[in-house]
Amino acid sequence: AAALRVPQLRAANRDSWRAVEAARDRTLEARGLVDRADLRLQNLEYERAHIAREIAQCEAYSPPALVGALVPVEEFLRAAPGELREAAERAMAQGGLEGERAVQLLRLRHERQMRDALAARVAGLRAQTGAARAANGERREFLDGLGAQLEALVRA
Repeated sequence: AAALRVPQLRAANRDSWRAVEAARDRTLEARGLVDRADLRLQNLEYERAHIAREIAQCEAYSPPALVGALVPVEEFLRAAPGELREAAERAMAQGGLEGERAVQLLRLRHERQMRDALAARVAGLRAQTGAARAANGERREFLDGLGAQLEALVRA
């Protein structure tokens, strides 16, 4: 009877080793899933911290003396064209950060319009200056030639 039990014991031993190997494989697979999930979690935490730092930098940013370079709000409201003035008054009535931002953008747009107008005026004045210099050059040549003609007349 013991001889009949040996093959059964061997089969049971084989089955138990197969079950151990299957359990080990499942454990390794589960450990891989956990490792990948942990790595994804670490990456997401790093990204979150990085984005939080960028947000803090953006919130702490103050433009370098740009606001001081613009005309004051009261002067802007007096000098701005009607559409900009009305939009600014609506934005100021809105209040809050969005209202301030909208007024700032309108002031910047008005400043840009004024600078464009000045740049066009400067370009026109430069063109006039160039034309005047050219005319002066022609007159100077005429006057230089006139001196030689007068000398010829005096000698004659």
